[in-house]
Amino acid sequence: MSSQPVVADLVDHPSAVSALLADVCGGRPGPRLRRMAEKAAGNPLYVGDLAAALVREEAIEVCGGIAEVTVGCPLPPLTN
Repeated sequence: MSSQPVVADLVDHPSAVSALLADVCGGRPGPRLRRMAEKAAGNPLYVGDLAAALVREEAIEVCGGIAEVTVGCPLPPLTN
């Protein structure tokens, strides 16, 4: 039995990824935000860290309930 914690993989659960992004970013994820989150390969820790970094960098705009990465925003650093 492994002593390492099991991290749920969200690759096959796009609605869970969208829900996590919406919770952190304040609106349903737009196309650019979803594409950026795909680079996290379904790892919820990475998706959450990415969303938090984008919010911290003020790189998310919410308009009409859609949270979107500002145009031209590069992938932000995931550390504080």
